[in-house]
This record gives sequence, structure tokens and C-alpha cells, in this order.
Amino acid sequence: LYAALLAAAKHAIKRHEPNALSRAAHFLWSDYRLALFWWEPVELLRKLTLTGFVLLISEEHGLLRTLAALLVSLCWTAGQWALKPFKQPVDNLLAVVANLALTLIFLGVLLVKTCQVAAEACEHFGFGGSADAIFLFVLVFSLVTIVGFVAFSLRELVHRSKLIASVLRLRATGALPELRRARGITYHLFLSHVWMTGQDQVAVIKRQLQLCLPGVRVFLDVDDLADIGRLETYIDESAAVLIFLSKGYMHSRNCLREARAAMAGDKPLVLVHEADPQKGGLPMADIRDQCPADLAAFVFAERQALQWQRVSEYQRLALKLIAEHVLGACPVSNYADPLEVECRSQGLYFKGEVACADLAFARPVTLLVSDHNPGAAELAAELRAALLQATPPRARSSRSLAELRFSVAAVSEAERETIGMAAVLSRANPAVPEAAQQPGALFFLLYLRDDTFAGEAGERLAEQLRLLLAAGSPFDPRVLLAHETDRVRSGCEFGRFFETTPEDLVSGGLYSDIATAFHEEPFRQVSLVLAAQKLGASVNANRSPFIGHRLWALPRWVVRSAKSAPDKREPQPELSHSRKNSQVPEPQPEASSSLHARETRRLEAVEQGASYTI
Repeated sequence: LYAALLAAAKHAIKRHEPNALSRAAHFLWSDYRLALFWWEPVELLRKLTLTGFVLLISEEHGLLRTLAALLVSLCWTAGQWALKPFKQPVDNLLAVVANLALTLIFLGVLLVKTCQVAAEACEHFGFGGSADAIFLFVLVFSLVTIVGFVAFSLRELVHRSKLIASVLRLRATGALPELRRARGITYHLFLSHVWMTGQDQVAVIKRQLQLCLPGVRVFLDVDDLADIGRLETYIDESAAVLIFLSKGYMHSRNCLREARAAMAGDKPLVLVHEADPQKGGLPMADIRDQCPADLAAFVFAERQALQWQRVSEYQRLALKLIAEHVLGACPVSNYADPLEVECRSQGLYFKGEVACADLAFARPVTLLVSDHNPGAAELAAELRAALLQATPPRARSSRSLAELRFSVAAVSEAERETIGMAAVLSRANPAVPEAAQQPGALFFLLYLRDDTFAGEAGERLAEQLRLLLAAGSPFDPRVLLAHETDRVRSGCEFGRFFETTPEDLVSGGLYSDIATAFHEEPFRQVSLVLAAQKLGASVNANRSPFIGHRLWALPRWVVRSAKSAPDKREPQPELSHSRKNSQVPEPQPEASSSLHARETRRLEAVEQGASYTI
């Protein structure tokens, strides 16, 4: 019956075109690799053979019955090891270990029966005239064999896990996502781009997606285009469309054909923007102005473009967000399966992925911010809030300032005798904790944006940096460079600072270290992690991201109770800004600020466990 069901649903399963029959038989094939979706009926045949067919051999031929069972089990173990039918390596390991143990049991039974039939055979092999010795031998041999095999397999699993660190997995279960395709869909993603300024970037996107999302089919013209007259057909055969926005896209006839075909088919869109002018980039405002009126509402309505990144940490996030869009365009296995929908809603993750809430400081660290550095206090407060904040579903309790071991103190040359840079260098600044006055525990934040080093404030900031660069003690603060790239936050190109920074600071080695780029959301979270790691933060084992990934192994009611548990957070102390306490206050932007409103909505969504996507 099972074999007949799978045979009838064969085409729907192999073509990723689920129908009512394939969904009903989902429990028969979903755990196996696509090439071996028929494995379950064969497994049932093996069980039936060992528990039923061998009993057709009469009891008078007990040795033959045991030998037949031994041969079946031995052949099945070898086949299981060679084919690896399960999707999960752990399932394959457990299946082989179970069959190996069964094979050794049959071997022991065969030897015991042989001793019972011919005692001289036991004596010939050195086991005496009793079956007790041979039973003990088989028991010890079986245990040693199984332990050795498990140790070898675990070593292979560890080695293989290092090789697949770049593979995306479902955050809810840790399993590889299933990329199904609806009827008539050939490609999961269509890459729409202009050849002159986007070809290299989309080629990287395709290759990287194929590495981190096994089984994905991506249309790229240089690889898959057979007839340029069938562009609209290729769009129709794709589940989602990625539009790579670069210079010349809105002037390309074929690119506009692809965009209009995506609009006609109401295809899910992913926008990726090239912002670097040297790589064919163009400001988003110019791209919007160039977009034809009939496409503007479809392409840009309620959709934010991902800025293409070349630094690996940011690029991995961009690829993950693209992959989540691809997964969202794939049909679920069953329209009434809320569990799979819930798993998808929690998104994907890379192995070793770290968030601010997973970091902790091994020793107290103090970050100094200058009152003469515009925006530095706000950035320090943003970093502190990110480190204090719990990130659902991995953690459900926030940390206190004492637990974090991270503090922020202001430095002002207007009050140089008390909280100026000279006071810091002489260990006389009351805002710097005594525990932080040790090598590597004190940092000075230099927030680089368009108005840094401008006016009188810029002169005082330069004075502080001169004192800092002139000091050579390991107890003195080290400079943490933070480069703002978001235009909304007065960001600019890094090259501008070689023009605005005083020459003596540049030649003195101010920019000898690589600055951490602070991009707009969602890449800003990566920037905060990189900055925290430069300050000495590392992954806290008690808040490891892999704890959340293993929740799937617990009973469902445990997971539900964990999700529904009240959020017991410690109140964060309000910090005042005075000569007695020079810690930097939390920024209080006006309610009318659109940036603040957008960030507030995002944080509220995160607190409620919602998925924040672009």
C-alpha cells in the first residue's frame, strides 16, 4: 500500500509540485533524500522479512533461519551505510548503529546455536564445551565494535559540520530548508540585472546562494538563457525575482521587460542595490527618478532595497535575507500545517552566527565618548542597549549593567580638570571605574561622520586625540574607529576624513586601525557585533545561539511554555549626565523623527518575537 502511494505521487515529489496525494503521504518520504524517497516501503519489507518471512523456515532448520536473518541484516547494514537515505546525518548514523547491533546479535545467536548442535565446534574455536564463553565473547566484541563505530562516525560528523558551516538552516529546528516548487515553476529565483554594471555582483549572488542553500535553482542569463525572446516565460517559471538596481537598469529595455513580466505575474520581489559608484552604483533617489511611472508602484511600494555588501560578515546577512525571501516564495508541504509556517517565520541562520545578546565581557570595559564628537554618545548608547537587550527566541531575560561589565563615560575638554582627556590619562576621571583602569580595558570612541572635526567642537576633539596618541602607556585608552555610512545619520565616504582630519593626526597613525562601518538596518546589527568584539566581547556560553537551535529536541509543550513565559526583565537604571556621574545618557529623539519611529516599531516587533524582514 505504501509503495503504491509513493508510486502514484512520484512525479509530484520529484518535481517539487505538491498535490493532495503527496501531502497525504508526506510522512512516508519527508525524512529521506529526494533520490531515495521510496526508502520507507523497503525498510518495512526488511522488518517484515526478519520478523515474518524467516519464520517460514521450519524450526528443524534453526541454523538456516538464523543464517538467513544474519545475511539480510548484514546486507541491509552495508546498504544503509553506502546510500545514507536520510536527510539528517545523525539519522543515518543511528540507523547504521542499530542495524550493526542487530547484525552482531544474529551472529551471536548463530554461534550459540552452533555450539548447541556441535559442542566440538566450540572446543575447536577455544570456547570450551559451553555456550557461556561464546556468549561473553560476542557481547564484548559487539560492544567494542559499536563503540568504535560510533566514535568514528562522530568524528566524521564533526569534520563534516566544519565543512558545511556556510549552509543555511532553519532557526527553529536546525534542519536544512526544503525548497519546494509549485506546478510549472522551474527556478526558485530569477536574477534581473543590467549587464554592464551588475553582471559580476549577481554572479556572486548565484554562486553563494548555491553554496548556502543546497538545492536552490537560480536563473542567470549567462548560464540559463537560451532565447532572449522568452524572457517573460523565464519569469513565469520562477518563484521569485531579484532586481539588482545599478546604473543603467532603468534604461535597459530587457530589464524593464523582466520587471513588467514580474509585475504581470505578481511575483515576489527582492531588491538589491549597488551603492558604490566605483562599482556601477547609483543613489536610490536617482534610480527612483529613472523608474517608469507604470513600474514605480510595484517595484518600490512598501519595499526596502538591500544594499549589496562585499565585506563577508555583511554579505552573509544579505545572502541570508535573500534566501529567506526565496524560502517564503516556496509552497509549504501542507496548507494546514502551522508548524512548518512557524518554522519558516523564525527565519534562517548560519552556523556560528552571533548577535549582540550572545556576547559578554570577561572583564570590565569602559568606552569613553567625547562631548565634542557629534553622535558619539548616541552610538555608545545604541551599542550598550544592543548588548543589554535579549534577542528572542534565543534569550528571554535581559542583562543588568553589572552583569554586562560594560560602561560608558563622557570626556569633555570644557571640564578638562575633572573629566577631560588629561584627567583620564592621569587616572583622575571619576567616571572611569577602577576595575577598567588596566591594560586593554579602556577605549575611546571616535565616531566618524560628515560633521566630525567641524568647527570649535572639532578642534577640541582633535586636541583630545593628540593627547591620546602622544600617550604610550598600555593603560591608556585605545581608539575605536566607527565609520557611519547611513546618509540619514549624516554618513559619508571614508575618503572624506583624509581631507577633514588634521594632518598631524593622520600622520600620527589615527587611522592605522580598520574602522568598523556602521550601515543602515538590517546591517547595523552586524556592525554592533563587530564593534563589541573589538572591545573584547566574546560569545557567552550561557547565551549561546545554539541553545535556541536545540529547542526542537524538547517536547513541544516545553517549547510552548518557554515561548509563553512572562518576560521578567530587570529595570535598567536611568543615567544622569553631570560632573558627579559623567556616564552618557540614553538619547531621547523627538517623537516626530521618522527614523526613531521606524526603529521603535522594529524593536517592538522583536520584543514580541515577530520576524523583522525587509
